[in-house]
Amino acid sequence: MRRSLTLLVSILLTTPVWAGPPLPSCYAGLYLGEPERTTMHAYYLFVDQTTPLTAALKTNVADLTANWGGDGEHVKIVRFSANIAGQYTELMFDEFSDPPPTQEYLFHLRTDDKAKLLACLKARDEKFHKQLQHAVNQTLILNDGKLPKTDLLYALKELATKIVLPETNYDQTVLLVSDGLENSSYASFYQRKAVKPLDVHKTLDEISKFNLIPNWHGAKVYMFGLGYLRDDKIYANPKMLQPLKDFWQSYFSLGKAQLMELGTPELLVSTLK
Repeated sequence: MRRSLTLLVSILLTTPVWAGPPLPSCYAGLYLGEPERTTMHAYYLFVDQTTPLTAALKTNVADLTANWGGDGEHVKIVRFSANIAGQYTELMFDEFSDPPPTQEYLFHLRTDDKAKLLACLKARDEKFHKQLQHAVNQTLILNDGKLPKTDLLYALKELATKIVLPETNYDQTVLLVSDGLENSSYASFYQRKAVKPLDVHKTLDEISKFNLIPNWHGAKVYMFGLGYLRDDKIYANPKMLQPLKDFWQSYFSLGKAQLMELGTPELLVSTLK
């Protein structure tokens, strides 16, 4: 079953679902050489479909990704979920933006080529961000708090292995939208609609035996939604949240990632009634 799932994931991660055909490069279309890239950037949005998000939280995610895709950046959006019928891992968006030309580059172009290039880059950038916004919105629409909790550790291993680039010359950023609650045969952080007490060191030892801590290749990771539960009468007790934070800090550290932030949604405050 696990082998079949791995094959299914590999197939589904080959073609973006919502973005349509790749956007042609303006430079290639005008038979111009592309400007030299000084730094390569890649941005990833990984969305756990089992994490319920309100309209306000979805807006927050959309705002955080709105400016991705400038200066030749590579952007990928992936949704993942519990392994049940109709729910799987999908690459929703996979696109490069064209790098901007320097003044020196433009100086050496013919006047008509310069005008065509600048017009093409403007139109392409608008189309890129329109498709990006559409992919983000469609991905967030699919979130459903009624789904069973995700086999999160296995999903993250697949994403780190198949999506995050291993090249060291890339500056990579991951925005992981997830409650951080594993629920599988490997480990469980969740029971009876609440975050259960977590033995961080024991859990890390257990998942290490299953090789579930992948190499994140130095990516900067921002985790959004930690500890959020769908029942508005149940919230992650702060005493339970700290071990959960400790676990993910250790997990990403062991996986050679730079954990920049563990964000707990502000909606947790509204449940303290």
